[in-house]
Amino acid sequence: MKKSFRKKGVKKYIIIGTIIIGVFILALILFLFYFTNQCSSKNDIECVIKNAIRLNDPSICKSFSNATNRDLDYCYHYYAIDTGNYDACELLINNKEDCYLDMAKLYNDYRFCVLINNTELTIGCITNYAIDSNNISACNEIIPEKNGTSYLFEERIICVTMVALEYQNPKACELFEAPSEVIKGYKEFCHDSYIIYENRTYWKEEFLKSENITINGSE
Repeated sequence: MKKSFRKKGVKKYIIIGTIIIGVFILALILFLFYFTNQCSSKNDIECVIKNAIRLNDPSICKSFSNATNRDLDYCYHYYAIDTGNYDACELLINNKEDCYLDMAKLYNDYRFCVLINNTELTIGCITNYAIDSNNISACNEIIPEKNGTSYLFEERIICVTMVALEYQNPKACELFEAPSEVIKGYKEFCHDSYIIYENRTYWKEEFLKSENITINGSE
């Protein structure tokens, strides 16, 4: 009986001891987790960004002391890029286009640009993406502006033309997509723009001559 009682007593203390050790280890882990996620200063924006990313919580950006709109945008921008969470781009006060553009380039997908709730910014984002990635297909995703019963493809052809000029590739003009009844004129615009750009020195001289201006500025 005494031996049985002692064994039960020993087991009881072992269980209690194990629980105490477990609680201590858990408390230590929580303490270290809390401590390592604290910034030495709330003025350390880089630390705040790292914490937001580590804890997957963009609202932590607001913990930055005396944060300006620029600080918040900086934090939200890099949080979105690092985590792939494009919803954070909408939190930006300014320059949402740049956030979506970086997402598009990082993930090689212009469709991030379409998420911008602003037609003008969407067009700018797609155009910049197309230029940076030499991707005419992205240009052709620009939705034409409706003008009565017809559609205007100016923004789309400007995008294609800029890619052609950037990469010195006039054949890019042929990749422009539009209805057959208007496509010829737009392609001609692209080719003409390329010719003018490639011969810009000649055209500058012609302009100066037409204005009766010499190269040194004397008339």
